[in-house]
Amino acid sequence: MLLPRLITLTSIISWIIFLTVFSFGTTNARVKRKYGCVLPEEPWYGSFIFNDQKKTLRYECDEGYILTAYRQRDRKCRKGKWTGNDLYCLNLDFTQSKCPELRTPNNGTVYTEGRDIGSKASFTCDEGFVLYGSATRTCQKGRRWDGTMPVCKSRRTIKDIANHLKETMIDSLAGATTGSKTGAQSRLSPGKSGLDVVLLVDVSSSIGERSMKSAKKFMKLLVDIFGVSNETSGGTNGTRFALITFSNSQTIVFNLNDITARSKSKVKKMIGKIQNTGGGTNFQSALTKVIGTQYIDIISKDVRRATGATRAIFLFTDAEETSDTDITRISKIRKAAHSLKTVGNFEIFCIGVGQNIDHTTLAEIASTPHIEHVFTLSKFKDLAKVGDIIAEKNIDYGQCGVSGSTEIARGSQTTNEGAWPWLGWVSVLDDKNIPHTCGGAVVCDRWFLTTASCVSRKNGDQVVPYNVSRMNVYLSDYDIFKKDINEIWPIVHDVIIHDNYTGEEIGNLGIYANDVALLDFGQNETERPVLDKYLRPICIATGNDSLSDAETHFKMLLSFPNKKDAFTAGWGNAPDNIYHTSLLHSKMMQNQRSVVKQKYCKRRYENIDLDRFFCVGEEFEESDSCMGDIGGPYMVQLSNKRFYSLGLALKTRGCKKKNNYSIFLNLLHPTVNDWINRVLDGCNRVEKKDT
Repeated sequence: MLLPRLITLTSIISWIIFLTVFSFGTTNARVKRKYGCVLPEEPWYGSFIFNDQKKTLRYECDEGYILTAYRQRDRKCRKGKWTGNDLYCLNLDFTQSKCPELRTPNNGTVYTEGRDIGSKASFTCDEGFVLYGSATRTCQKGRRWDGTMPVCKSRRTIKDIANHLKETMIDSLAGATTGSKTGAQSRLSPGKSGLDVVLLVDVSSSIGERSMKSAKKFMKLLVDIFGVSNETSGGTNGTRFALITFSNSQTIVFNLNDITARSKSKVKKMIGKIQNTGGGTNFQSALTKVIGTQYIDIISKDVRRATGATRAIFLFTDAEETSDTDITRISKIRKAAHSLKTVGNFEIFCIGVGQNIDHTTLAEIASTPHIEHVFTLSKFKDLAKVGDIIAEKNIDYGQCGVSGSTEIARGSQTTNEGAWPWLGWVSVLDDKNIPHTCGGAVVCDRWFLTTASCVSRKNGDQVVPYNVSRMNVYLSDYDIFKKDINEIWPIVHDVIIHDNYTGEEIGNLGIYANDVALLDFGQNETERPVLDKYLRPICIATGNDSLSDAETHFKMLLSFPNKKDAFTAGWGNAPDNIYHTSLLHSKMMQNQRSVVKQKYCKRRYENIDLDRFFCVGEEFEESDSCMGDIGGPYMVQLSNKRFYSLGLALKTRGCKKKNNYSIFLNLLHPTVNDWINRVLDGCNRVEKKDT
């Protein structure tokens, strides 16, 4: 189809806004004022020109870039605020083969070979700062850099300590036991040999009540992470805990093979009963207690675990030696710790908290390298913060259907950030270099569900997917006109289209049978997006239980059209959005929308197949956010309190008009449901919430 001759330059700019959104940026300059107004952020690849007489600023873009809204390039300071909206400078030649320029990270440097395909960029951080992200990035086809933009962070913050502690201590042990259930840890190699953990807790007089409360909270977190075997032997690959408290003397609260410590709840209950006993701190006697004959006997008798089990000691202390002033105390401590590491084969982690930490003593006790085994904090309440961060990181984000905060103010349609963590959008450049955008949803870390019509074209009798190098997916996005801090752009490796999708329109309805596709982020797990609180999958009905529950709920929605417990959300993306730019929303919008009774749906769309499609909407005019995204899910919370996608949006334009319902593909129909589940191959999973 030839483009209309009257298309303006502004229209052309709107076509490419989505494909070049990754070249946006903001500066971190200090707040500045001009004419009494706080200056907006200066655009990357552009600058401001000021008119002091008119008290205005004008956006100007560098050569090769063009303004998002040329007619609104002038802004005036009025009553302390600038008129108009923030504008951006976009790459004018969106067909060029070069990647965007890379900015230098704060507290670091970047060296770039060039911006042609195959060129590499290397990042380094200044002394005292740590690189988070990709140290090397390569310019790929489709004008995009692989990997993630790195940042340079100081390791002085509580968050950095927590991340380091989790990576070097917790994750290193999680692979030894079947008790660990986090998404990242569950992907570790099989061959788990079991885990024995000894909690060695300082209860001397220098440890206050509040400090002890923080320490207990952290220990309970370890129990939740590693789990507890219900067998006294630990079985071949379970977890056992022991707890020893010490000051001048030592007390075994429970042992590795204690019958009373055979569940997480029981172990945590006994941890909760720990009390300060007073007295001094004697590390040497505490370590000797651990290596005593009862521990050696227990370990040596575990035939199934003796040679392969992982053993760890977590020492919690304020690290002030107050009981032994003998000049040979360091030698005694060194000898006891050495026995634990060699004879008992224990890996020792020391967590010292306080203002007067004896770093020398902790270094003698801990395993090497010390940077991975010694962690020091100034206050016990900081240990609680570290535990909170690790607990957040330890959540199994791979479980589907767990939303963020979906409650919004009455009369508002703008979502809370992170409310629908599976939603994303895809931008495709077709064979005529015309961009199209659609919505979709993550169904596991490998697959993104959208419509086939969004990512393919008809070529005679064949359906041909668009080139993946000209396809970008945006996840954890909130404001599509700005680069969100949590936003990521995974690489699409393949497009899988429903076997029976033909691209033939049904009855002039603008919809297609079996219009569903899955975008593949690759077989290599390291290339897939990392799931977190802002990126989680939505559930797809699988198996007899969830499918039956979904079908029952769907029938209820049909019977009670005013029951609004189902949602649509998005920005208004659609393949034809180049003609409807005024319909797009900057921030994600949501709506509670009803399923329309079938007789009304049939009355509006005479040729619709009500087994394969269903209508959503209201009899009267809806809000301007009703359209959601083409390819976006119809989200319903089932009895297990998880959100499922029961439908895929195929037609949403004009939903503000009376009886102009949106049309959704029915994902419960066997021909669609079976195909999706065959491709997903079990990666979309839902488990009961932890108790």
